[in-house]
Amino acid sequence: MTAYFDLDGTLIDSAQCAVVATQAIFCELFNIEIAEINVRNSMGVPIEVTFPKWAGQAWNEVESAMVFSRFREIYQTQ
Repeated sequence: MTAYFDLDGTLIDSAQCAVVATQAIFCELFNIEIAEINVRNSMGVPIEVTFPKWAGQAWNEVESAMVFSRFREIYQTQ
């Protein structure tokens, strides 16, 4: 017998984790405030697409791996 259980949205809210991590990384590294609605509306779009767009001219391709790594680090602590 196989049982399937939808954990996300039932016991945890990973969307809120993504919002908190995104807002934290943009505040920490770019001094940019990202609205929660923008993060939620972009769920499903890879951070490799949304982050450079939101950072604009502050984005540095050389540092992109560090930004993504730091985001994932913050996300995991939520």
